[in-house]
Amino acid sequence: NVVFQIVKILEAPSPIVDRKVYYLGDWPISLLDWVNGFSMAITGKSVRVVPRWLFKMFAITGSMLGIFGIKFPIQLSRYRSMPEDYFSPMEPAIMNFGPPLYSLEEGIKETAEWLKSYWNDSIS
Repeated sequence: NVVFQIVKILEAPSPIVDRKVYYLGDWPISLLDWVNGFSMAITGKSVRVVPRWLFKMFAITGSMLGIFGIKFPIQLSRYRSMPEDYFSPMEPAIMNFGPPLYSLEEGIKETAEWLKSYWNDSIS
């Protein structure tokens, strides 16, 4: 979808793109939908979701261990930033250059097929 948008920008009349900033990509989606889509496509199973309170306990543990120089995969600062949404203004790009060609489901399906073939080829 981003390549499609870049091509459209390169083909656009100068007044539409001159001195403009466009954020490229798809409409915002739920990270859980994205991850679960890949999990279902690759493994046939839904992802397991850790309860937020348990994840926070891991983060607190990681921050405490960090005081003593012990590395841990998650700390409170990272925990706090993970659930935040960072939306980019996609509307101008989509309105000027058209909607994405591929849906989330199509993108997941095509990417999962490529990953499976790549994985199979690298094992052989």
